[in-house]
Amino acid sequence: MKAIQTYGWLFLLEVVIKENFFDVNNITGLAEEIRNVNNKNKKVVELKKSALIIVDMQKYFTLKESPCYVSTIPSIKIVIKNIYNEYIKAERPVIATRHFNTENDRAMKTMFKHLLSIYDPLYQLDEEIEKLSSKVIDKHTYDAFYETELQRILVDENTEQVVVCGVLTERCVDTTVRSAFVRGYEVFVPIDATTTYREINYRASLNALASGSANIIVSEEIK
Repeated sequence: MKAIQTYGWLFLLEVVIKENFFDVNNITGLAEEIRNVNNKNKKVVELKKSALIIVDMQKYFTLKESPCYVSTIPSIKIVIKNIYNEYIKAERPVIATRHFNTENDRAMKTMFKHLLSIYDPLYQLDEEIEKLSSKVIDKHTYDAFYETELQRILVDENTEQVVVCGVLTERCVDTTVRSAFVRGYEVFVPIDATTTYREINYRASLNALASGSANIIVSEEIK
């Protein structure tokens, strides 16, 4: 099913094609497919060495009333809650990010017509996700490490691995994964805990990450 809507908000160009491609029951086998294509062995999340990063699960993406609602969000919210429970049992950090922009963010202004302000109600975290976060950090680029305290938090918590989930797969999730990798972290992306608007972007991003930056897993492997 495809729908075309026209608006000019952060993260979106004038015309965005939304696809309801995401079904947790059908998509989990994709992790094995991606591992095989990229000749990657299955690796294990060691919770006691790990931190969970939940990227941009803001009302901007999670509320149906928002013009930038991601229709596949409800599926990953359930999965993220399950992953969160594992981290709480292991007494490990859970960090949520919120994206915002100002008029000074030149690159974003050249790419998108309108920017998401901290004064916009849609900037706030989804209420269910907000309850899951032990720490919330604000960011103004795709990269959750850039000009934020994320690196300090991870160092303080003696973190060696990160699990990155949330939205959008090919933008803020992808960039944050690569940034974590170049900082020396072993990175895991649960395929059923990240999503975006189009399947082609979702698959392309996960395959590219698997080729050299991250371990693609399913949430059931986190325990």
